Parts: sequence; structure tokens; C-alpha cells
Amino acid sequence: MTALGAALLSLLAAAPGPPAGPGDCPVLGTAEPTQPAATLDRVDIVRHDVFDDEKGLSWPFRLANRAHVLTRESVIRRELLVGPGDCPDQEALAQTERNLRGLGFLRDARVETRPAASGRPDGVDVRVSTFDTWTTVPRLGFAKVGNRDVWTVGLSERNFLGRGQQVELARRSGLDRDETYVSLRDPRLGGSRVGALFAFGDRSDGHHVETEVGRPFFALSTA
Repeated sequence: MTALGAALLSLLAAAPGPPAGPGDCPVLGTAEPTQPAATLDRVDIVRHDVFDDEKGLSWPFRLANRAHVLTRESVIRRELLVGPGDCPDQEALAQTERNLRGLGFLRDARVETRPAASGRPDGVDVRVSTFDTWTTVPRLGFAKVGNRDVWTVGLSERNFLGRGQQVELARRSGLDRDETYVSLRDPRLGGSRVGALFAFGDRSDGHHVETEVGRPFFALSTA
């Protein structure tokens, strides 16, 4: 065998095989696909409001739930790293749970697997349970420096209309300038993995514009 032929055989042996398909998935909890493959049948999203009403709530808590916009299901689904037909990869499921918990407008998130409701022996369903937190925060501040009043009045919403976007409005009066400030932060711009910030300040001594675009860590497989 020539040296060129030996080199080609070596490259072929080292080349990765085709991506794993549903039939190549190992059984959930095993390392090798020695048993019938387990694949994901469906993903169920169960959303919980700020205050759970399993045992009944008094009227202030019910009022708070009504005033709060529940996170949209589409916002939760865009964080999923697996879908129907995929292998129920444990690391992807765990990373999905970590991503959901890190969003800032959920107080908790759980990603659990269970036998497929369809009854398929090699099927698995995933249940994603999310628990909203209160995201509307007023901003009030007042101080007196010498003969000057310094104050801030504003409102911040970390989950605007349940879309996962952060909006802030504020009016400030400081020692150097007065300012009306507005900002919008979208961690998943247009449903993508790109986060963006736009801020505008109308100041007594001019305007201030701030923009920021970045792609934060989402998963090792998408880095």
C-alpha cells in the first residue's frame, strides 16, 4: 500500500460518523445504544403564576396574579434545547433548566422526563414547569445635597407583556443635569440567540444614546 493510500485510510478512520438520528439514541439513563432507542415524543409546558393557588389565595394575592402578565409559552419554548424526535439528552435537559432559571423573571423552573403518554415503550415526554416571579419594580429616590434636591422616579419591568423583555422608564434630577431615560433590553432579539439593549436619555445638556448587541452563553452545543 502506498503512503497516500495509508493516509487516506487513516483520515477515513478518524472522520466522525453521521449525526445521531432517533434510531441511534441510547435508552435514557444509559451510555450505550444497546437497547431500543428512546426518543422524545412531546414537550409539555406548565406555567405557574406568581402566587400558586393550589390551596386557595386571599384577595390581595389573587389581585397580584391578575395584575401580572404570565410569561408566554413561546418564550419558554424558545429556551428548549431539545424537541420532539430528538434524543432526550440529559445534559441538554439540565442546561435548559439552568437557562430558564437564569432568565431573571422566573423564580424557579423544572425540566422532568416521564414515560410517553402515547404508550410508546421507547418514547419519552418532557414536562417543563415554570414559576413566575413579580417583575414590576418602582424606582423612587430622594436626597438633598446642599441646597439642591436630587431625586429619581421611575418604573422597571423585567418581563414586559410576558415576552421576556426588560423595559425601564425614569425621570432623574441630579446635581449636574436632569434626564428622562428609557431603555429596552431583549435577551432573545427576534427569537434569536442574540441579546440587544437600546437606551435613550433626553438630558438637559444634550442626548445620550446607548446600544449593545451580544450573544451570551446558551449551551455548549450552540457556542
